[in-house]
Amino acid sequence: MSLSDKARLIILADDLSGAADCAVSYARSGSATVIELSLQNNVDAQVLVFDTDSRHLDATEAAKLNVEAWRAVRQPGLRLYKKIDSTLRGNWAQEVAALIPEAGMAVVAPAMPTMKRFTRDARQFIDHTPVEETPVWGNEGRSGKASLSDMLVEADINVAHLSLATLRESSTDVLSQWLLKHQQNQIEAVVCDAESDADLERLAEATHILDRIFWVGSAGLSKALCPYLGRDAGTALLPPVTIEGPVLMVVGSMSSVSHRQVDYLLTKSGKALEHFQVDIADLLTFQGAPFALKRAQQALEAGHNVLVSLTQQAPDPSIDGYALSQRLASHLGNHISLLGALVATGGETAKALLSAAGINHLRLVDELEPGVALSVSGQGMPVVTKAGAFGGETTLYEAWRTLVDKRPSSSCRC
Repeated sequence: MSLSDKARLIILADDLSGAADCAVSYARSGSATVIELSLQNNVDAQVLVFDTDSRHLDATEAAKLNVEAWRAVRQPGLRLYKKIDSTLRGNWAQEVAALIPEAGMAVVAPAMPTMKRFTRDARQFIDHTPVEETPVWGNEGRSGKASLSDMLVEADINVAHLSLATLRESSTDVLSQWLLKHQQNQIEAVVCDAESDADLERLAEATHILDRIFWVGSAGLSKALCPYLGRDAGTALLPPVTIEGPVLMVVGSMSSVSHRQVDYLLTKSGKALEHFQVDIADLLTFQGAPFALKRAQQALEAGHNVLVSLTQQAPDPSIDGYALSQRLASHLGNHISLLGALVATGGETAKALLSAAGINHLRLVDELEPGVALSVSGQGMPVVTKAGAFGGETTLYEAWRTLVDKRPSSSCRC
């Protein structure tokens, strides 16, 4: 992969919805922002986002992919942001450990206050609950404690902790010097507490001037860095967003949040959207497409708007989400060319569908609401992505309405 000399930032993410969520603020500020699904392409962008799709991989392989991606694009003046899940899923600690010798000290701040993801005493919380006590970890069968410091130490990294008191009570100059001193003392990663956007903005102001560092966080810190890393980008011409054809909405997440969003969407959309529920057991065991997916295929071929969601008899942490996404994509991917737009809940689901359709890059356009990004494929198809647990009850419906509003009134089926 090669970049133009105007590139200022690369974001490495381990899933597609997180990649889009983390970078959309740069597109909104006027930077040409592109998500790449392959390292084989030449990219003309000011902000490049690469989806390593490594959350489901072995930790060693995931770390290797991140290093290869950084080496493929590294050039003078290019800064690195390692996007991680705000609930600490995936191989993030091993990926950070592998990048430190290549990129310098890691400034680690995964808080995302708009989604009630906070970092307190180097431990990750959803609202007032430690992440390890929430369904986010329970649904995946994860164990242990959501301590960033402990997880980094286990990856053999020298770690320091920036407390909330130090962050808030120090001037930005003092914070910069504090970080520089730790860097000079061979600290490899600094875990930073944060509970508000103002905390992250303060951290961004103190760190953007430092050399031989990279940032590790979610969309919260990335947005705070936007005024500094995108400030000379100019104003990129955003691609037009229009829809000609049916809308396919695929909810590949089993989170309770996604299920509530589906229920609300169906209540409000009425007959404009045909809903097909796919049983997980059928999806994983049938040789061909389950009956519900065959009906969904037929509806798309007839030009109808389609919603596909998953159902199961009881929660099962042993179910492989990556395998589910691949199976969905194997049955729906060759219908993507028929679409006017795609909405995908869950990064693995979105990546699998796009890859199956031969779509290898997206141009970011806008943020519909926090955590929900609108992009356009190289073929001009609008794509909306979001993490499964993000958003409120109306989120999917609002995404649907946004897309319907982009369609010529004569062809609206809403």
